[in-house]
Amino acid sequence: MSDRPAKRICVSANLAYKLRPDLAVPILNITIPVTSDAADGLIFFTPESTYVDNTNHGPVQSGPYIFTDQGELVWSGFGFIGPRSENFQVHTYRGQQVLSIFEGSHNSPMGHGHGRTTILDNRHRYLNQIKGGGHKLADQHEFLFFDDNSAVFTIFDPEIRDLTSYGATSDGQQ
Repeated sequence: MSDRPAKRICVSANLAYKLRPDLAVPILNITIPVTSDAADGLIFFTPESTYVDNTNHGPVQSGPYIFTDQGELVWSGFGFIGPRSENFQVHTYRGQQVLSIFEGSHNSPMGHGHGRTTILDNRHRYLNQIKGGGHKLADQHEFLFFDDNSAVFTIFDPEIRDLTSYGATSDGQQ
């Protein structure tokens, strides 16, 4: 057991950040206990405001944020990275730590996205954007470098097929 006090994480949002009054950065109020197995470090957070206006739910400014494990803002991608951003993570690429983040749209009923992955260096500067080949758009669910020249990611590319021989009707229902 660690001598550290238990960490608790809960999110509230929409208080102005003092050093950049143009930002309405979500505020982390840490309230959920974390075990001693959790490492100290940074929290990568991509909140999105999906609620109807005037409900006081979700952030005013959707986008990626990095906080310390104490809830202090390290970096805001608002205005630099698109508001619909997900799958924000750290990778090792060409010998350096980089950040990857999906930017695009989300098809909520179907659960997939259409977009690209942006790569930032360890100082949060743009390095590259990774897109699907053949005009296909990347999905937000997976992204992984597997060597210094290649990455693997998902693409949602539906195909219409006749499934009546499997018991489906012509409109896709069973």
